[in-house]
Amino acid sequence: MKNLSTILSILAFIGVCILGFFHLKGGKGARKARVVSATPDAVKRGGMSIAYVDLDTLEENYTFFKKKKAEFDAQDKKLGNEIDRLGTALQNEYIDLQKKAQAGTITQEQGEAIARKLQQRQQELEIKKQNDGSQLIKEQEKFNKKLQEDIRGFLEEFADEKGYDFVLAYTKTSTILFANPDLDITQEVIDALNSGKSYGKKNDKESDEKTTTDTVTKKSEMK
Repeated sequence: MKNLSTILSILAFIGVCILGFFHLKGGKGARKARVVSATPDAVKRGGMSIAYVDLDTLEENYTFFKKKKAEFDAQDKKLGNEIDRLGTALQNEYIDLQKKAQAGTITQEQGEAIARKLQQRQQELEIKKQNDGSQLIKEQEKFNKKLQEDIRGFLEEFADEKGYDFVLAYTKTSTILFANPDLDITQEVIDALNSGKSYGKKNDKESDEKTTTDTVTKKSEMK
């Protein structure tokens, strides 16, 4: 809708830090620091292997995320257009009622009855706008939560495979004033996510199934 801001954002659901963990080995939990060959010179800091992901770049290039964001934006626009259409029709009826009242083609009693119906429809429209907006936000929040879990799961496997102890989040507006480009594994993560090593295809399938189910349900309700 026009006044409904889309909350779908990798920056929103990832937060300040994507993933931070230690690889442990040995019965007493001795910390294991490993050198990562995938990223030159950017691995060992204070006995730990550290890398970061640029969230702005990830959001712009993660195919599955961009597809879902476009779907939510389209749904948002569709709901907004419907509310605008209903609102315009209601406004036109108010104008028509005013013209009839001024021309004296309806009685005062008739005018008041029509006005009450229009007021009721206006209230119903406001409720519909709120309900539709709330439902869309809930769907986005649900998607964000699931995607966050899936990306974290992917990054845990990715970091374990590459030998990272910490994978940090970096944004242009973050409190990190400088990030060594040698530590940047963003493109590597994007390539892995887009290649199908991510949970994207599973999510895509689940989303398509949900969309189909919702469409059938809505058609049934319309009948």
